[in-house]
Amino acid sequence: MLSSQALTGPLLAIWAPAITLSLWGALLVLNVVGIKFLNTVLLAAGGLSVAVWLTVVQLPQWSVIDKIAVLDRYVLEIFLVHMYLFIKPTGNQIADFLISLCLIIVVSVLLGRLADRLSARVFRERRTDRQA
Repeated sequence: MLSSQALTGPLLAIWAPAITLSLWGALLVLNVVGIKFLNTVLLAAGGLSVAVWLTVVQLPQWSVIDKIAVLDRYVLEIFLVHMYLFIKPTGNQIADFLISLCLIIVVSVLLGRLADRLSARVFRERRTDRQA
């Protein structure tokens, strides 16, 4: 049996990606074969393992990551609208994906900014009502 000390530090940095890749690989293989009853369990376990992996791994310091990180303010909006904004205008999967991705990001940013302005206005009106 593994001790609690074995699940931290460098050993976790080795086990986390191995478990993560195994879970996602199993999900892929089982779906290709047609076995889908384990999807929920494998998705949950795979998501948890990715979260654990990201806590122990040092991400590369690429400039692209810094540019994408600006979108972290809009994660809720992206989550809420992404399934409704997948469109297929060209019939080309890659082009459709890129067009949908751009649409999702633009709409999410606009919704986030609108929500910021609306909440700022509401709280400003509450503040003036309390002062009066």
